[in-house]
Amino acid sequence: MQTNNKNSHDLIYKLNDNPPFIEKCFAAFQHICAILIPIMVPGYIVATAIGCDFKTTSAIVSTCLIISGVGTFLQAKKIGPIGSGLLSIQGTSFAFVSVLIVTGKIGGLPLIFGTCMIGVAVQFITAYFLPKVKNLFPPVVSGTVVFLIGATLIDVAIDALAGGQAAKTAGNYASVSNILLGVFVIILIITFQSSRVKILRIGCIMFATVIGFFVAFPFGMVDFSALSHNQMFYRPEFLGYGLNFSFSTLLPMLIIFFVVAIEGIGDITATAYVSDEHINGELHMKRLSGGILTDGISTLLGSFMGGFPLSCFAQNNGIIQMTGGKRQA
Repeated sequence: MQTNNKNSHDLIYKLNDNPPFIEKCFAAFQHICAILIPIMVPGYIVATAIGCDFKTTSAIVSTCLIISGVGTFLQAKKIGPIGSGLLSIQGTSFAFVSVLIVTGKIGGLPLIFGTCMIGVAVQFITAYFLPKVKNLFPPVVSGTVVFLIGATLIDVAIDALAGGQAAKTAGNYASVSNILLGVFVIILIITFQSSRVKILRIGCIMFATVIGFFVAFPFGMVDFSALSHNQMFYRPEFLGYGLNFSFSTLLPMLIIFFVVAIEGIGDITATAYVSDEHINGELHMKRLSGGILTDGISTLLGSFMGGFPLSCFAQNNGIIQMTGGKRQA
C-alpha cells in the first residue's frame, strides 16, 4: 500500500488544483527568479571560455532560456510518456560546463552540439530501462541523492548572498551592504511565508525581492547598463552552428549524461515529496522515467537550436514548500 510521505496541510494547493490567475502569476514569477541566473550562467561560462564573441554568447544564452521553457512545459504538462507531471524545472546543467569547454576548445560549437546529440542517448536508454530496474533505487538511495543535492546548493546561496560574480568584479564581494541587504530580504521572506494571509505566503519571495530592489536602488546597487547591449527579441536558428563529431570527446560526455540522469532521479523525487506525491510505487517510476526522457528530448532540441544540455533543477523545490503552489505555476 502506498502512502504519502508528507502532510498535505503544508501546501495551499495540491498538484492538480487550479489557483486564481493572479496567484499563478505570483508563483511563476518567484520560480523564474530562482532559475533565471542559473540557466544563463553555464552557457555564458562555456561560450566565453571557448572564445565566442558577444553576439554568439548572447545567442547561446537566449537559446538556453527558450529551450528551458519548452522543457519545463513538457515536464509539467506530461504528454503521454513525456514529462514527470510535476513542476520539474528544466535548466542548463552546470555538470556539463567542464566537458563542454574542453570539447569546444577542440572543435568549437559544432563539436559540442554534435557530441551532445549522440551523448543524449544515455538519457533515453536510462528512461526506458528505469522501470525495469526500480529496485536499484529505493527511497533510501533517492533520499540520499536529494540530501546531497540540497547540500551542494548551500555554497551557491552563500555566494549569492555575498553579491555573486558581479560583486567580485566590482570589488565589493561580501561587503557589509551586500550582507545586510541579503539578510533583510531573508527576514522579509520568512515574515511573509509565515503570514496567515494566503496571497502574502504565495508571493513571499516576489514581495521580498521587489522590496529589496527598491531598497537597493538608491544605494547604487542596481545596474541597468547591460540591457543596452542586447537586442529585444531573439529567434534561435536551426543547426545555425553546424554539427561535428569525435570519439575522443564522446566518453566524457556519456559519463556526465549518466550522472545527470541519476541526479534527475533525486531531483524529481524531491519535487514529488514537497508536492505531497508518492515517492515510491509504479506512479513514481513513471514520473522518473518521463522526467529523464524529457531531459533527453530538451537536450536534443537544444543541440539542434544552439543550446547546451539541460537537467532538472532542485532549487525550485524550496519555493514549492514556501509558497504552497506547484505545477500550475
